[in-house]
Amino acid sequence: MRYYTQDDVVKMLESKQGVKMQKDFAEEVGVSAPFLANVMAKVRMPDSVILKFLGLEKVEQLYRQKGKR
Repeated sequence: MRYYTQDDVVKMLESKQGVKMQKDFAEEVGVSAPFLANVMAKVRMPDSVILKFLGLEKVEQLYRQKGKR
């Protein structure tokens, strides 16, 4: 099982977009062009629509306490 970072997701989107105009690609993905632009600029995190388009699912973050246990 492989985990993907936000950078990986952006690279996957760029690869799938190819030479398509961002507006047309956003329509294909099923999101607005401004939202897609923000995701690709790493200003916003990809939503479930984008993840589904890429065949990915969100895995919750884990947290741990700092210091000694």
